[in-house]
Amino acid sequence: MNKELTSKKYWYEYWKSKPKIDSSIIAKDFLFHEVLNKYIPKKEKITFLEIGGYPGKWAIFFAKYWSANSTLLDRYIDREVIQALSKTNAVEDINIIEGDVFDLSVDKKFDVVMSVGFIEHFSDVPSVVDKHVDYLKPNGILIMTVPNLLGLNGLLQKVVDRETYDTHFLETMYDQKLKEIVSSRGLDIEYISYHSKFGVWLEDINNKPRWVRRLVYLINIIGKFLVRFESRVFSPYLIVVAKNKNI
Repeated sequence: MNKELTSKKYWYEYWKSKPKIDSSIIAKDFLFHEVLNKYIPKKEKITFLEIGGYPGKWAIFFAKYWSANSTLLDRYIDREVIQALSKTNAVEDINIIEGDVFDLSVDKKFDVVMSVGFIEHFSDVPSVVDKHVDYLKPNGILIMTVPNLLGLNGLLQKVVDRETYDTHFLETMYDQKLKEIVSSRGLDIEYISYHSKFGVWLEDINNKPRWVRRLVYLINIIGKFLVRFESRVFSPYLIVVAKNKNI
């Protein structure tokens, strides 16, 4: 049974607590840009799907910098916010599929399917990966990223913010396990790695006690100065890029 560690209500409250998300400028060097630039070709009429990614920053990113025909799939949607965020980034309105990925029928496939911070909220990782693969064209590229809570950042969250920590299924964060699952779906792994040398973070940190905010700031300053390589212990993310060899 696929246990979901969050709910639609959870995400409604989460996004309602985030002010001014519709005014964010999505920069060319946004987060995983160096990996995407290396593995995603910039060809004409590329189709892109972001799964579980409201308010659609990655869909907008690909529309903005890849000239992609972008689609966002999520069960929580505020169309006015998405339209405003698109306008802020000089992008025409992206396509929207509103609904639960586990309930929807697949009537279109895409060149690139991506999710960021999605699969770790479910206990049955293979079934979630299958839903991504269902939307992939032959030779399409799958990108999945998850936060890494196996090391220092997970310890910090477990101690300071157990509620958020418990919404994450840690099995998704082991690189070899994720590699095995993706490979077993008929995909070729092109890249898998813990990403960024160091980083710790907490949700809603501005509402945390001052000592917590100062501690996180101090840890990041020291860690970014001392840590010189990416690892399961210190890196804040895990990313996998795979190509669909199914015909």
